[in-house]
Amino acid sequence: MLSKNKYVNIVFDTCIVINLIILMSYHHRQTPNTTSILNSLNYIMIAIFTIENLMKLFLNQKNYFHSKKCLYEGFILLLIWIDIIIQASIIIPETHIQNPYLIFIGIVKGLQATRIYRIFKRIQSVKQIYDSLFHVMPTLLNMLLLIILILYMYAILGMDLFSYLKPQTTINDQDISFSSFSLSFFTLVKVASSETWFLVFADAVRQQQPNFVCRAVPSYYDYEKYGLEGCGSWWAYPFFLSFHILFSLIILNLFVAIVLTHYDDEFKAHQSAINKYQLKGIKEEWRLSDPNGDGYINYKDFWRFSSKIAGFLNIQQSVESKKKFLKLLRIPVYENAKTKIFSYKFHDVIIELSKMSVLVNYGVIK
Repeated sequence: MLSKNKYVNIVFDTCIVINLIILMSYHHRQTPNTTSILNSLNYIMIAIFTIENLMKLFLNQKNYFHSKKCLYEGFILLLIWIDIIIQASIIIPETHIQNPYLIFIGIVKGLQATRIYRIFKRIQSVKQIYDSLFHVMPTLLNMLLLIILILYMYAILGMDLFSYLKPQTTINDQDISFSSFSLSFFTLVKVASSETWFLVFADAVRQQQPNFVCRAVPSYYDYEKYGLEGCGSWWAYPFFLSFHILFSLIILNLFVAIVLTHYDDEFKAHQSAINKYQLKGIKEEWRLSDPNGDGYINYKDFWRFSSKIAGFLNIQQSVESKKKFLKLLRIPVYENAKTKIFSYKFHDVIIELSKMSVLVNYGVIK
């Protein structure tokens, strides 16, 4: 099978790395000649990836559409070819950053670069981080909602207290300010990350001083009269101290603790028999061989299934070796009520393969 061939995978993985280097070589204000060369190299890589995807489609046939990885890569290739057609048929002004075609091209190139995950997932530590984040998301949903709620409440309160502050060293009414909800929200995100939060706090509490002239601007009427000339407020003390203690020191640390706990659980799961003895791979191969989820594989498909499992367990792929392998499994055969064909049941197969996997990995059976 294509995905199990070591040398084929090396070739395509090398192409992915080369393609990533090509994408990294694009830069602003590059010469037309440089753009043409990089585009040509990128098109060669895209052609190779298209050939790879078509080979998978030809070899896997209907199982291709049951593989999320294959469908994702096929979706990316579809977007890439749409991108190529757009660039070939439409002249896109490069100076207009808001041009929707430029945004689309940027998204497509970003998705194209995600194929590097195929290589990263072979690194055990990276795979553990990915799996832990993937599995922790449902658990963290309530925590994320709590974080958004607290930020929302403090952003609204910050607008009421500090929206008319006079621009200063840190609070500048450009990227750090409380003059609008979006600015207030992202200012608090910076404060939560402890990025110069004490300087924002100092500007918010600063009042009339010899080197700082300001006015009392408590309402929109006063703002129309004086503009952004507002003084700070003593309310900044409870506002920023409570936010820093509640959000930065408690909520965010609790969030990190939950992520680390799930990472530890995922690490233990990777060291458990379910992962160590390839049971996850066995279940995935069963899903591909039994796309309808009937819980049965007929004897013809099971021969192909057993060949893949033998590869997982590093058992020789000769016909005689596979026959001995199947005899050792001693799996009972049933007649499928739907197809009236002799089949193997998932429960029996997974139990026997679990035993076999443990024995093989402990060196009892060679």
